[in-house]
Amino acid sequence: MKRILICNMNPASEGFFVPLIHGMLKSFCDQYEELRQNLVWMDPVMLPLALSDLDAQYDLRSVDVLGLSCYQWNYAYQYELAARVKTVNPSCTVVAGGPQVEWRDPDYFTRHPFIDFAVPAEGEAPFRDILCALLQDFKELDGIQGTLVNPALGRYPYRVAVSLNLETKPSPWLSMKDFWRRYFKKNAYYHLAAAIETSRGCPYTCAYCDWGSKTNLWMRKVPDEVAKAEIAFILGELKPWFMFWTDSNLGIFKRDKQLANLFAETKKTSGFPKWLYYNNNKNSWQINRDIAVAFRQAGLLTKYVLSLQHLDKEVLAAIGRKNLPDDQLKELVKELYRIDYPIFTQLITGCPGDTFAKWLECFAKLMEMGVHAEYRAYPFSLLPNSRAGSPEYLEEWGIRWIERPDFVAYYFLKDSSLNWALSSSRYVVETSSYNREEYKKMWLLCWMIQALHDHGITRLIAIALHHGGRMSYRDFYRLLYGWFYETETMRFFSQRVIDHIETWLTAPKASLLKYNEALDGMTEPEEDLVLHILEHVDLFFLELGKVLQDICPPDLLAYQRDILFKQDFSPDTDCELELPRRWTEYFERFEKDSFTALGWPEEDDLRIRCQIDLSVLSFPVPVWYKSTDGKRRVKAYYDQIVQHNVPGRRRTIFKITRLVLREQG
Repeated sequence: MKRILICNMNPASEGFFVPLIHGMLKSFCDQYEELRQNLVWMDPVMLPLALSDLDAQYDLRSVDVLGLSCYQWNYAYQYELAARVKTVNPSCTVVAGGPQVEWRDPDYFTRHPFIDFAVPAEGEAPFRDILCALLQDFKELDGIQGTLVNPALGRYPYRVAVSLNLETKPSPWLSMKDFWRRYFKKNAYYHLAAAIETSRGCPYTCAYCDWGSKTNLWMRKVPDEVAKAEIAFILGELKPWFMFWTDSNLGIFKRDKQLANLFAETKKTSGFPKWLYYNNNKNSWQINRDIAVAFRQAGLLTKYVLSLQHLDKEVLAAIGRKNLPDDQLKELVKELYRIDYPIFTQLITGCPGDTFAKWLECFAKLMEMGVHAEYRAYPFSLLPNSRAGSPEYLEEWGIRWIERPDFVAYYFLKDSSLNWALSSSRYVVETSSYNREEYKKMWLLCWMIQALHDHGITRLIAIALHHGGRMSYRDFYRLLYGWFYETETMRFFSQRVIDHIETWLTAPKASLLKYNEALDGMTEPEEDLVLHILEHVDLFFLELGKVLQDICPPDLLAYQRDILFKQDFSPDTDCELELPRRWTEYFERFEKDSFTALGWPEEDDLRIRCQIDLSVLSFPVPVWYKSTDGKRRVKAYYDQIVQHNVPGRRRTIFKITRLVLREQG
């Protein structure tokens, strides 16, 4: 009997994704009598164990086949494990698959001699073929599909695998119910996560993604009854804490809305999962809204993920990206605002074809569209199997890249005993449309806008100036960029992120996450900026008043400053404040309808005495201002007021006020 071990290590402390690849491979191979009778499948590897602990638990000398599922965040660990297995067990057959298998690299097996077979696409059929060949002592390898063979085993041409018919493929969940029941029970301590796949493939060809490769363009569906039964089993019996619905465009098929409603209703009954992540379709904003509403009503979501990457047409063409048409995007944003559904916008910094001016315009368009919060930007990553990773694309756009620790791996492994397992990714830092200096400026612009507009520090000023016809969003933040980064006084605030981007570009082990001294931990750079600005808020607004002297009236500047919760807030002394009446009423109207031009309010000296409503500050732990411990206070303030992951369309940094009385100023 041959012993099979599948490894899909998660770099995390809890919330581990169970290795669905184990179920996919085993359920497929179990269709064949010869394989079913001659294989023993060991429990798959999920936890980030030290290799010595892994050896003690699994006895690596007894493993006949090691299957590795390689992603950006775990491939260093996977390859280190493969090397160790080959050292103690040279006869073990090692198969590497997943998105991080660099099949285009002619030196792949020279760099990874411990890998016998590399599978860059769908894994089920190639893994079956490899196991069948193993049982025949590898006498014939010529017929293996979708697999690169280590030249040490002989030279064999790559044969493109035939795409699987998901209508007949066994369900990795339903065909292995007893295994999954036992596995979830055994690992319940870790608050497990699960993935569900109801379709495979993607009709789009985004350059940065390997989903839309030639082998995956054909969209295939899991049968309706199988998908429904998987939802019932996973949610009803296994009860994972988090789930990822892996379909590339949920809602692209007519049945998807029905499946989403079933998922939501099942969650209401079972109570699980607590959270869900999925990818929206790019065809219909109404279907996207309906699916999102169903999920939110079931308590699965707090935010709508608006995955855009960019808004410039030339940039989108350069990266092969298709978004919803502009008119549909605007309607979707209006509708989400109407039903009070927070938006989380995903963007990519440094796309080929981008420039500083286009990047600034992208943010300005988002604001004009009515999206003012939760901008999340990621670096442009070169996945090995993506079109952007191909020699042709690299040459076409004159791409230069750096290799740095992967986001996920860095966050979880940097300070652990497994810090040697830090995987790295390749990030684009220069193209024919921008040089490295402009790339720095794009990140600095992004962090400034995230800190000042997204997090609310200058958002209300920008909105009033835009709606009042005094200054566009683009011109406002272009002005602030020069002031924030190029004036000596403001370097007190901005130098920390200027140094940070320089370090990331020059230090091979640097992370794009930034260390914050007060938190003694890693934060997003813009969050580090927010903490620093709010620690010195009076100085910031003093200098802001100078640069906006002829643009922003003093009472608007004061309103923006006073409406923000600071870390030193005390309910004993700060529960009432006086605000300019015209701006209080102006932004009350904006909250009710942010899509109608508000104009500019008339001059008004009246002030309003308001009481701060603290009942809206509801958190699972004590509110920050109740803490007397300095370090705990700043950590709670960061979690509750600053950090991205807060529910609600209106950021908690803004005070909610109730009118006490009006008085003449």
